[in-house]
Parts: sequence; structure tokens; C-alpha cells
Amino acid sequence: MLTLFGSSALSSFNQQKLLQRFSQQGLSITSIHAKYVHLVDCAQILATDEQEKLNKLLSYGPADASEAHFRPSLIVVPRAGTISPWSSKASNIAHNCGLESVKRIERGV
Repeated sequence: MLTLFGSSALSSFNQQKLLQRFSQQGLSITSIHAKYVHLVDCAQILATDEQEKLNKLLSYGPADASEAHFRPSLIVVPRAGTISPWSSKASNIAHNCGLESVKRIERGV
């Protein structure tokens, strides 16, 4: 199983909105970050060109250099045993791009 981190899952507007809600609840949280995480189930180890193609497919949204040393403390994914619509579409796109070794891609935050 490959784990690939993607772009920020929260816009700056949503970050500020959450921080405001935290403040209203009396919490002294000063920053919040969330990134997309892609979990890729492969039938075999990907070749270098396949890995590069997969990285390009999963590179979307604005890059955020300020989170270069991002370490997740909590990962939220769809319930076990379910396949999200995002996963179905992403897996189809990977297959259409010639990544037949990719069995499934799921996205979490």
C-alpha cells in the first residue's frame, strides 16, 4: 500500500473559519492544517515511470510550501468496506492512463 500526501485540504478561508469557531469555544488553537492523503493499493511494485505518472495524477490543487514538514496526527478516511465515488473515479482514471497495477486509490484527509 502506497501512501502519498497531496495538497492542502483546507482553503485559507476554511482555516480561518475553523479557527474562529475554536476561539468561540474557548480553545486556544492558533493554526490548523489538513492535507489530502492518497492510499494506493497496487497489485505489484510500480515501475519508475508508473510511479511518476501516478504522482502527476495525484498532484492537484495549490502547493503549500509552508507545510513541507507535515506530519499527520489523525487521518480520516471512508468507513472500512466502502468505496467512495472519488475512489471509483480516481481508480478508473489511473487505469485509463495505463496504470493497470493500481487496484484502487482512496483519498482521506
